[in-house]
Amino acid sequence: MEDVMKNVKPTIVGRIRKEAFGGIYYERDRLVIELLNDSAYEILSLCQQGKTQEEIEQYLLSEYEADPHLIKDDLQEYLSYLTASKFIQNGKDVKKDCINMKKIPTQDMYDRNYTLGLPPYVLSAPLKVLIELTHICNLKCVHCFADADFCKYNEKGYIEGELTTQQWYKVIDNILEAGVFEILLSGGEATMRKDLLDIAKYIQSKGASYCLLSNATLIDDKLAKGLKSTGCEKVESNMDGYDAKTYDCFRGVAGSFDATIRGIKACIENGIPVRCNVMETKMNIFGLKKIVDKTYEIGVREVCVVPLESGGRAKVNTQLAFQEDDVEELRAFYKDVVQWFDEKYGETDMVLCTPNMLNIGDEGRYAKVFDSSGIMPACGAGKIHCTVDPYGDVKLCPSDEHVLKEEKNNLLEKDMKQIWKDSSVLNWIRGAEFIKCQRCGERCEFSCPLARKERKEEFICSFKQVMH
Repeated sequence: MEDVMKNVKPTIVGRIRKEAFGGIYYERDRLVIELLNDSAYEILSLCQQGKTQEEIEQYLLSEYEADPHLIKDDLQEYLSYLTASKFIQNGKDVKKDCINMKKIPTQDMYDRNYTLGLPPYVLSAPLKVLIELTHICNLKCVHCFADADFCKYNEKGYIEGELTTQQWYKVIDNILEAGVFEILLSGGEATMRKDLLDIAKYIQSKGASYCLLSNATLIDDKLAKGLKSTGCEKVESNMDGYDAKTYDCFRGVAGSFDATIRGIKACIENGIPVRCNVMETKMNIFGLKKIVDKTYEIGVREVCVVPLESGGRAKVNTQLAFQEDDVEELRAFYKDVVQWFDEKYGETDMVLCTPNMLNIGDEGRYAKVFDSSGIMPACGAGKIHCTVDPYGDVKLCPSDEHVLKEEKNNLLEKDMKQIWKDSSVLNWIRGAEFIKCQRCGERCEFSCPLARKERKEEFICSFKQVMH
């Protein structure tokens, strides 16, 4: 490899960011996150600057008083690992492989006995930020965590008081200047904002890209082309039923199934990958096999089961949620689904992610949700991600109405990095009260900061029988 790479510029596939503990490598497509020590970050930074292996070698030799042979050997070994793991590619022209989450690096360089976002690995900024562009929506989903306003149109395309186009530009500047890796545009229904493509184009002009969370019912060929041209990396839509009967009653509007299918197909035909999320509720989850079949049929290659959030309309429609007594039934169900999926789709490029809390201890590529490396917190809100509401206020997640949101951290007035560092709520979430919960593996609602805050007097750990 040394002869091949000596005068070649290694190109980073993902993104890196300096942290107090060294640095972090982030690659969204393969769900890869690596902690970097100071030396590893320094080497990747030099790769990012366009240095060849020989130039990196000469830099290290000039900076460190160590055996030159040792430096060369260590550098060679590390670059070999980075190349084998597909963190870097050799050459000027980087040709990304077709996304295949089944091919995730298995070699571990670092100790995995930690939780990202908790001491000593507190991040300087979120890895990703979800932006709720509006609370307007054209559907009436029974579980909606935003409790969005149904078809509340106006000439501006947003509800009075929500941020204007120019204000969103300022918020986006604030987020990107903090070093955030990933922006997700959501709602309500983001495609109901008349300025959606203007906002998307602004993100692109800053050298960043975005993903769109949408019900896809309003996406036609024209909009799909606009999304593609403004740097949309992926559209995340929902497939909570396998036909009009099972889907439309969940979404609350007749014809939404057919409209969603058309929108998803428009994205795929214009080169935008689509992930279909399936909300885990008693109303629909046992149709998961048929849902997977339907998504595969229309060209989707990634399906993710998402646990129900106890916010918005889900608080009212309590019949949707599974309870503690249902855990064993769900475990058995997912075990059957995984076996079925492996037999039917194991040799294809189809990926199914099931809730990791129900599959703790199970090996294999299907027992993963947002965590390919085993380092993610049970709840990432305030540790690796956060949400911005349509008014510019930072909150923990879409369901947060009274926790972080009450601090009134508005991104038109405050710096994102400073909020992330100084917030009393965020520091509470990263404190000792939650650390015990991160590796528990049980299905417990109190790992959620919102539930812990709202029901503080009720909380006792029923699994460990220890009061936190």
